Amino acid sequence: MKKIVSLAAAAAFALGLAGCTGDLHDQAGIDMGQLSVTGDFNGWATPGISLNDNGDGSYRAEFTAASASTVFCIITGSGWSGSAGDYRGTAAGALAQIEVGTPIDLYPFNSPDCAPVSGVKVGTSYIVTVTPQTGYLNVLIEEGVTPPDLFIVSGASIDKMELAGDGIYTSKVTAAGTSYDFKVFDGARTFGAKAASISLNAKTDLISTEDAKTISVTGLKADNDYVITVDYSDVDAVTVLVEADAFKAFIIGDISGEFVRMTNLTDTIVSYTFEYADSMTAWGGGSGTINFVVNDKDSWSGNTKIFRNKELVLNSAYEDSGEADENAKVSGLVAGNTYTILVDVSGNDDLKKAKIIDGKPLFIAGAMNSWSFEMLENDAEGAYFLFASDAAGQDFKINFVPAWTDGETAFAGATVSGATKVKSGNVGPGADNASVTASAGNKLYVSYDKTEGAYVAWVSSN
Repeated sequence: MKKIVSLAAAAAFALGLAGCTGDLHDQAGIDMGQLSVTGDFNGWATPGISLNDNGDGSYRAEFTAASASTVFCIITGSGWSGSAGDYRGTAAGALAQIEVGTPIDLYPFNSPDCAPVSGVKVGTSYIVTVTPQTGYLNVLIEEGVTPPDLFIVSGASIDKMELAGDGIYTSKVTAAGTSYDFKVFDGARTFGAKAASISLNAKTDLISTEDAKTISVTGLKADNDYVITVDYSDVDAVTVLVEADAFKAFIIGDISGEFVRMTNLTDTIVSYTFEYADSMTAWGGGSGTINFVVNDKDSWSGNTKIFRNKELVLNSAYEDSGEADENAKVSGLVAGNTYTILVDVSGNDDLKKAKIIDGKPLFIAGAMNSWSFEMLENDAEGAYFLFASDAAGQDFKINFVPAWTDGETAFAGATVSGATKVKSGNVGPGADNASVTASAGNKLYVSYDKTEGAYVAWVSSN
């Protein structure tokens, strides 16, 4: 087997052959210069990872496993075709099953799927050796660099962290009190913090010098679970992040074109609030329309599309995610208006529920619900609370979050008793309660009024 002639050599050779043209191929007739490696590890990029000539008739590429369920293709050209020109099949015409450390012959195969690879470890690098044969490629995937183990050291406890991705390690802890003290150990160095304490939900640089202090994260709630995430991808710039153990969801589509972390409103509801603009066309949307998908990871590697393949109607009830691999969609949006996509992630399977509402989600707490925060429903008029019984001057507040947090009040300090829209009173820290008079079956509406530049409320009997 002869290796491919280099481009420079081919050009020189061509000068001596008048009228001779054509692409460069190896002796087996495969144009190796057109091939590249792709899969979940690089987000199915097209073209993928280049194959470099080893000089001995074989070619080499490297990738780092992003998932234990890695899939692998060798594609032809610069675009995804799923055609018979892409190498992923067996001689018998089926999708190949690749095993790390075992060579396999890959044939052109017409399939939208890549070949699964067994035996991979998340975060570990792998070397791909490709040797062209007549009509097929001999492929060997071997383990390369194995990432080190990381440990959380807290008092007398030493717990191994889980490798969650390329250089990303996680560990879950249950808080015994309002703070948690720990250090990070990589088998050779101990990492601590520069300051005496760090904040919850804030990424912090770690140091491994003698003056490194014990990492003390504050603001925790006893008996609640928290996740420690260490980014070890750059050993000279190690960071740590401690956050509540809540479901993570990421939205991508016309809204941004890049993955954006959704806000955890409650234990089961995540949200994304945005102001619609006609320029939101990253995925081809336009004319009041957006396409999007909600995933459980901020990449296309190893994620679960938890909401997709469904058209949402503004201010309607939650819809189950579709199962087909298509985008979700919303129409009828108005430029300059604010909207919120809400996803209910309480289900035990991959079919989550979502809806889109006007404005921001609002929560009511007052005498009508024993001062327990409850998220308002939405319809075309605005967000509303439905009275189950008569209310005579009942105190309440409307917040943006289901908690008593200064600066998060939307409506307070005003009296609401009829169809006249009443502007919110003081809403800053220490805002006064509002009050409402209504009959059973009435709705207390709250909506943002652009003219007033504030939230307004009224009572409706509809």
